[in-house]
Amino acid sequence: AGLRLDTEEGAKAALKPGKPGESEAYLRLTHAEPKKRMPPASANKTLTPAQIALVKKWIEEGAKYQPHW
Repeated sequence: AGLRLDTEEGAKAALKPGKPGESEAYLRLTHAEPKKRMPPASANKTLTPAQIALVKKWIEEGAKYQPHW
């Protein structure tokens, strides 16, 4: 889907610290159109409203990037 969060460069492109409404990652989590929402329905995984709220809070607080591994 052209969105990578597993690299610092990808995360910086998808996140606007302090601005969830301008962050592509958050916009995809909350998109009204199911075909554009992340994760895709074909993944058979969904985020709870609490998980989405946590992502929003993290972005609002600066979205500090840390490598996963």
